[in-house]
Order: sequence, then C-alpha cells, then structure tokens
Amino acid sequence: MATDYWNNDAEDTAIILQYVKAVDKIMSGGDTGCFPMRFRMLPRVILEENVYSIERKKYLLKQMKLVLDRVKDTKTGNELFIDLYNRTEPYEDIFRFIYKEVVLSNSILLRDKLTEHGFFNLEKVKSISEEKQGDLLKKIYEAKLPYQIAMINFLGFIDHLNKEYFPVANKRNIEIAKWLNSDKNGDSVRKNITSLVNNSGGTNDRYTAYKHKEQVEKDYNSIK
Repeated sequence: MATDYWNNDAEDTAIILQYVKAVDKIMSGGDTGCFPMRFRMLPRVILEENVYSIERKKYLLKQMKLVLDRVKDTKTGNELFIDLYNRTEPYEDIFRFIYKEVVLSNSILLRDKLTEHGFFNLEKVKSISEEKQGDLLKKIYEAKLPYQIAMINFLGFIDHLNKEYFPVANKRNIEIAKWLNSDKNGDSVRKNITSLVNNSGGTNDRYTAYKHKEQVEKDYNSIK
C-alpha cells in the first residue's frame, strides 16, 4: 500500500499545531484545563505508537523541541523542555537527531572541563595518541554514569582531582556531576565513587561503578 504523504503532512501539521496550543496554554498560566495532560501525552503517543515511522517520529519530536526552544529560558518553559528531553532520551537514535546540537555542546563542555583540570596530562591519557584520546573521550561521554566513574577512576583522574583541585570531596562530586550531566548535588557521583572503594553499590545496589572495574581496563587496553 502506497504511503499517503499528503495526508501525513496534514496530520503532522495538525499535531504540531495542537502541541503549540498546549504549550501556549501552559505558558499563559491560569486555567489550562486538560492541556497539561494532552501536552505530556503527545510525545508519548508518537514514541510508543507503531503507526509512525521512525522518520516521522524524528520529524514530529524535532518540531516539538523547536516549539519549546522559544520558551526554555523561562522557568515553566525550561521544565517543559527538560520533560521532553527526559522522555526522548531512552530512544537513542531519535534523541540524537533531536538534540544533536545539545549533545555536541555537552561533549565539548566535557572536553573543556577535562582539559582545564589536567585530564590529558594523566599518564594513561598522555601516553596514547591524540586520535586514541578522542576515542577514549567518546567512550566516556557516551556511557552511563557508573561506567564513567569507573573509567575516570581507573585513569587516575579522581585521585588527581583530589590532590590538585578539590580537597573537599563534596565540591569535587558536584563538579563531576555537572560535567557528566548527573544530579545537581553530586550524590550519584559520590555513591558510585564509594562503590569502587566498598566493592558494593549499597543496600539496593543502584550505584554500580564497582561492577565496571574490569571492563574499563579492558576497554582502555583495546583503545590504546
């Protein structure tokens, strides 16, 4: 059966207009009725319903992100922006398409912060080529927090930060959390670092950096 592109375009336009209306209602305050619920449902339906191709999902969600770009500098708008960001993040291919400039910006920020704090002067880092350093940084950036903490610890970066920059661990944890887009208070960073020492993630085993000790060493050796 041929795809009805004309009908799809009309439907896509209607969906985006509905989304714009929902955002405007929420931003205006006052009685928003059912708009907040409809606002949250639209991205969810697009992501989870099989009626949309992957390309249509990318297009629609990108348009929604552009709508929120207009208002993200306000408190409410930023909350809406973060909501869409968090909702799409598990869908890696879609997320990277929508937020590629954000991902690029964050990776540049990470490189800048690592450079500023002597990461590339670490023995294990400076001993490999610049190309391999890029591969290592990409590996760190694209991983989840427990792996990231395990890797930077293996490379000697946490000890380096303790010695050269952050005699107070809480300040160190907060800064690392900023660089790695973790929680603002640095609690997840702290608990993952602690797990490396205790070889345990605590009572509910949420903080699993210790489980990556062997893997990060293998990955480093495969990169160098």
